[in-house]
Amino acid sequence: MNVYEKGGRVLTFSRRFEAPRDMVFSLWAHPRHLIRWFGPRAHSLSVCEQDFRVGGSWRVCIVNADNGDKTWVWGTYREITEPETLVFSYSMHWHQYETLVSIRFEDLADATLMHFRQAEFGNDSDLADHGWG
Repeated sequence: MNVYEKGGRVLTFSRRFEAPRDMVFSLWAHPRHLIRWFGPRAHSLSVCEQDFRVGGSWRVCIVNADNGDKTWVWGTYREITEPETLVFSYSMHWHQYETLVSIRFEDLADATLMHFRQAEFGNDSDLADHGWG
């Protein structure tokens, strides 16, 4: 379930993964993993580029399987504390603004709890249409 913070256009949610924290973190850190899961259902990545370091950039092209529409998404890594924290900017080709994604990976010994926050969206429609959760 997505949670919208009062007074702002912020998306937050948590997900539990039955996998070690190092493994869950690595799914965000390598293009060979990102290309397999990044994007909404019925979409795939035709481009997945990553310079996984603080100050490094990332860029993907998400393709809609139904109509072939392409969405370009990109950003810059702001903080990487492996395997605990990942912070990066997030821009889309049709938005005229940037959001900040902050992810914390909580070690539960036998699983990982991922806490996700993205802020702040430029309007309510973009927030409602965003497909992480």
